[in-house]
Amino acid sequence: MSYDQREALKEFALRGENLKKTLMMLSHWMSSGVDVTFSGYASNWAAANCVDDVAAIRRQWPLNGPRMITDNLKAWGSAIPNRLVSS
Repeated sequence: MSYDQREALKEFALRGENLKKTLMMLSHWMSSGVDVTFSGYASNWAAANCVDDVAAIRRQWPLNGPRMITDNLKAWGSAIPNRLVSS
């Protein structure tokens, strides 16, 4: 995680929005085992989360590219057709 990404995460945490979900997303990113930036994972994770209210996360880390995580999963690459990944 870059310095700028850490600072953005700290500023987001100070606002107190979606802290539980942000911590869960952070742990998923850390255990993903893929070389993806935190902001890239965060934007995809939030876009894929269809169950919880993670609007604050979506505003902080908007999706700016192709979806890499399928709805309601956490596995990077699960939105790529014909790719086997674990969720």
